[in-house]
Amino acid sequence: FIDIALKYNLPLYKLFEYNEIEASNLLERDQLIFLAAKKKEGATSFHIVKNNSTLHEISQLEGVQLSQLKIYNPNLSDEVKSGTQVLLFKPKETNTTIKKDNS
Repeated sequence: FIDIALKYNLPLYKLFEYNEIEASNLLERDQLIFLAAKKKEGATSFHIVKNNSTLHEISQLEGVQLSQLKIYNPNLSDEVKSGTQVLLFKPKETNTTIKKDNS
């Protein structure tokens, strides 16, 4: 991380912040590293998990903030099984009001 921060002239703490990892955590495997803040919503509506993944891995793959993924998918745990559909945007509220005809 230090080499990346130096190469791109970024404060090290920002690199950890953008990638939502603790300075004490080492990456277990290769992954994308963001040099700027991730977006709140994805470029697509959802992500289908192909291999068992964590929400953090999906966040990194899709470029969506981990905190937002947790809000959009409150019923998912941090470990997500293959075949699960993970929302990448805020679902629209269901409108339960009944429209009255005033004619």
